[in-house]
Amino acid sequence: MEQPPPIEDIRKIFEPDLQWNLRSAFIERNEGKIDRIKLLRMSDNLVNM
Repeated sequence: MEQPPPIEDIRKIFEPDLQWNLRSAFIERNEGKIDRIKLLRMSDNLVNM
């Protein structure tokens, strides 16, 4: 099974540092608890609130 990309590789080019810090912390804290795709969607929603 293919490994998902490291968290650092999913940062968006236009993403400010503060937004990325919040999103990456959320991903790291919840990694393994839910599906990676769903986790990434949830992290996007978190920073868009």
